[in-house]
Amino acid sequence: MENKKHRPIFDYLRLICCLEIIFVHVIKDRFDVKGASLQGIARISLPMFFLLSGALILASGREIKLGEFYLKRVEKILIPFMIYSLYYSCWLNQGHRILEVPTKDSLIFGFRYIPNGIKELLQNQVYFHFWFMYALIGIYIFIPFFQKGLKALNQTYLRALVIVILIMSSFEVYLPLIGIQFGFTNLVFGWVMYPIVGYALLQIKNRKYWWWIMSAGIASLILTIIWRVNAGSTEALCTNFYDLAPHMLIQTCGMFAFFMLIEEPLTHFVWINRIVTWVSRYTFSVYMIHGFILIYYMGTHPGCDSSLRACVKTTIIISLLSFVFSVLVDSILVNNVQRLFRLLIQGIAKLVNKKRVQAISE
Repeated sequence: MENKKHRPIFDYLRLICCLEIIFVHVIKDRFDVKGASLQGIARISLPMFFLLSGALILASGREIKLGEFYLKRVEKILIPFMIYSLYYSCWLNQGHRILEVPTKDSLIFGFRYIPNGIKELLQNQVYFHFWFMYALIGIYIFIPFFQKGLKALNQTYLRALVIVILIMSSFEVYLPLIGIQFGFTNLVFGWVMYPIVGYALLQIKNRKYWWWIMSAGIASLILTIIWRVNAGSTEALCTNFYDLAPHMLIQTCGMFAFFMLIEEPLTHFVWINRIVTWVSRYTFSVYMIHGFILIYYMGTHPGCDSSLRACVKTTIIISLLSFVFSVLVDSILVNNVQRLFRLLIQGIAKLVNKKRVQAISE
């Protein structure tokens, strides 16, 4: 978060969304009313991560300095991503387990595999859920330029932009359902529309608008559940039903509005805020490691997703295991690599400044 004033409500959102993403992977596809309802609510979590990740930076009062911004993203995003990706490539994907005691041969093989691991992570995702990182990094690359453009828009143009995004994405998603292929394409149809719309949401000052947006989100969610239950199968649904469809964008905005409305009572207790803020620091790492823990746990515990109650229990267990692993790995490895990176950048900066001073004096 780039804002000078820290708002714990966004930490609550991150934490809840992280739990919901794990729940989505546990519950899988459901078409009954109860399953579709829970799945529909939980599915909002992934778009919400994109919305929060970009919108808070776009709406910050600080002007983004390119060099400083990219170095910060390398430290906070790229370094953990590379560490966890290499862990998957060089260890987990080679048939090893998290709690397996490494041998001399397995360690040697793992270190020798690092060049291949780097090649793999540059070419494609190393595990099924890592696609999120490639999309997120792509958005971060262009965020500084988006900020310049969005800040130049007045409220009228900003509202018009949101309306255009909804209309054009509706044409792309819904027209094929009636046999019309929409041939026009635009980059804002992708995940980048969430940070843009999130930026627009953060410009809202009047509380009554949050009620309207939340109501629209609830109505969209109900219609989505009815649509899914009546469809009965994935084939009968539109493309990107749970990701890039306009109804998901509206539901994500509705969930965001709901948390804006309950911000004061939810964040009233300072000590709870501190706990939530501390735990939410690890949601990024929890997301990256939960994929393997989920597949392993569900493979060794048949029936752990047989009912909705079992799915909730499994989600809690996988979340706790992922959190413990993340705290250990981040404390021992990730934080230290980030610290070395900061020292390296500081050393380079001092060396460059020293040479500048010498050049001026000469």
